[in-house]
Amino acid sequence: MNIETSLIPDRRRLLSELNRKIHSAQKNNTLLALIIVHLKHLREINNEFGYEIADKLLQELFNRLESLLQPGDFIVRIGDNEFALVLSNLNGIGQGIIAANRILGLCDNPMEISGQLIKIKLAAGVSIYPDHALDSEVLFKHADTAVTYARRNQDGYMIYSDIHDHDGTTTYVMRTELEEATINDKLEFFYQPKIHLKDRTIAGFEVLARWTSNSLGEVKPDTFINLAEATGLIAPLTVKAITIALRQCKDLLAINSNYSIALNISAQILNDPDIASLIMNTISIWCTNPSQLILEITEGAIMSNPEASLNSLGQLHNSGIKISIDDFGTGYSSLSYLKKLPVDEIKIDKSFVLNMNEDKGNANIVKSVIDLAHNFNLNTVAEGVENEEILNELERMGCDVAQGFYIARPMPHDELNPWIMNWGN
Repeated sequence: MNIETSLIPDRRRLLSELNRKIHSAQKNNTLLALIIVHLKHLREINNEFGYEIADKLLQELFNRLESLLQPGDFIVRIGDNEFALVLSNLNGIGQGIIAANRILGLCDNPMEISGQLIKIKLAAGVSIYPDHALDSEVLFKHADTAVTYARRNQDGYMIYSDIHDHDGTTTYVMRTELEEATINDKLEFFYQPKIHLKDRTIAGFEVLARWTSNSLGEVKPDTFINLAEATGLIAPLTVKAITIALRQCKDLLAINSNYSIALNISAQILNDPDIASLIMNTISIWCTNPSQLILEITEGAIMSNPEASLNSLGQLHNSGIKISIDDFGTGYSSLSYLKKLPVDEIKIDKSFVLNMNEDKGNANIVKSVIDLAHNFNLNTVAEGVENEEILNELERMGCDVAQGFYIARPMPHDELNPWIMNWGN
């Protein structure tokens, strides 16, 4: 483990070491995280306790940060109240998020310095190679940008995202408005029906979030979901989405016990140890049968941190909630993990379904996924059904459920009942 034991600020050494780590990550096809940690209110600590105690506090903070490192990681002081940590050999961004949370955990208890108990506050900014930059200078700039936003917005940590513009104005506005929209129920939710292929009856609905910013207009879902992940809003946004969907569909689910609603969840919230209880509390408030809620997560998200995913998904599944692997076939999950994961269904990515009648290769993939799922006693859902020919072919292949524009486009809640009545007729 390479540790900078001196507290003399040394940004040049950081960049040199970062270059070496990037070269190694490129060679080994791994990720690395640069985390800049900012100690807040150092001036006030100096004024209240004196410079000697403040220096000892910085040394103790350095030691505690050092204790979080793994072999191959690196730490160096880069400013009066800032440290940089380089985490090597990562398999996914989720590990960088976990590290940031562990760093912030150092604030949980006061530090005892020369008999004085001092409560500290930290901010952290995270940038990931190669997702956010390919060289040390830009990676450092992005981590510095992220920690600046974390300090400014009173957030514990922030992950740099490519949605940041050169001065951060757009991102700052979006983040502020998204938080306000989440708190004040200004997000819109649309529902896309799914049907059983065997008898064409309604299986349920996928819930899709939409957001129109006051200043920026309609924002693409991928953009505001990435922003929510980068700014720590993803957990409250997820719980809010589940709350609104259960509230809007309460009567529908009560009358039709075979209906379900499905929502996408982020890999990031699987790292939150409280997420299962938060979701279950929401379900109990609206008196919903847990089995009528399906949580969809992509296979790539699961495999970014399979052990954490296994634990969180296990808690949710044991509570009665159904788990679906979304966009199956586009990621890199292995059969060994498919066997271990508490999964109820596989959702076949629309890129294979859309033109499967013209592309024999895609048709073979769809049939193989259906057979694979059934061998594991899992249901299959095909998305991207846009004509009757594909619908009939999926039924012939043995697919269980389908959704797509041919069946229905996503619609607001107040259009659901008329559509249901029309479909039944």
